[in-house]
Amino acid sequence: MVVSTTSIKTWGNGSGIRLTKQMLAASGLSEHDEIQLTIQSGRIVVEPKQPQSLDDVFKDWHGYYVPTGEADEWDSMGSVGDEL
Repeated sequence: MVVSTTSIKTWGNGSGIRLTKQMLAASGLSEHDEIQLTIQSGRIVVEPKQPQSLDDVFKDWHGYYVPTGEADEWDSMGSVGDEL
């Protein structure tokens, strides 16, 4: 178990904490990882962000594609090289 002490600091309009390299290494997290924060029994729990299910990814999908004006412009361009 890795134990460390830090403090909460003002960061813009919110607050933040700094985690030591040892804490990140022990948790399997690294800089720029997305995390999920939950409150459980008065404790802040930090976990790696769970990947979305396919149902979540496609929740707003209605089964069809409506091209935009920009898409029409791209679709009207002919082949330039060896692409199919």
